[in-house]
Amino acid sequence: NEVTADVQVELPDGAKVEAPSPYTYPHHVLFYGSSITEGGCCSKVPNYYNNMACRLIDVDFYNYGFSGSARGEKEIVDFLVGIPDVSVFVLDYDHNAPDPAHLRATHEPFYQAYRAAHPDTPIIMMSHPELGCFPEDDADERRAIIETTYRNALAAGDKNVYYLNGADFFTGQGVRPELCTNDRCHPNDLGMYCMMKTLRPLLEKLVKESK
Repeated sequence: NEVTADVQVELPDGAKVEAPSPYTYPHHVLFYGSSITEGGCCSKVPNYYNNMACRLIDVDFYNYGFSGSARGEKEIVDFLVGIPDVSVFVLDYDHNAPDPAHLRATHEPFYQAYRAAHPDTPIIMMSHPELGCFPEDDADERRAIIETTYRNALAAGDKNVYYLNGADFFTGQGVRPELCTNDRCHPNDLGMYCMMKTLRPLLEKLVKESK
């Protein structure tokens, strides 16, 4: 394996390297989820949905998307609760749960653990995009599990929890849903854009309120 030993950056005469302009909103958005959250299968880093949304809002973010490996582990939520300066937490890992039983056993405890450590942080729960990669009954059950976590949170008095149904990401956007995916599992650039358009209004509202 070759190792890069030296990198040089050339600038025009008189150019200055200065600190970047600060973000409009000082706190971070925290994302936890699947390879879709990670940005898998879109053509370049700026085009994954959370990057586009946060760039347009002008807020920085942490992306803890893991290809095939985000499964609601206790060790991960114990780590995430220690991240400071989070304005909004987006919980989006159901795609990686090996089956609905695993999702049912982990999703609500994951939410509860984060909420116990951060009682005032807005939490957005998202279900997987409707791309046909799960059998229909399986997909419906996964969404129902997340909705149950959400409704139980509301019933317990949590007024700062929100739900986005992934079945809505590619509808009402003026495009055919089958054009939004590379492999019936991962959104392409168009699919990521549609996800961003669905998420951004809610995310922007919550980020602004947290300033």
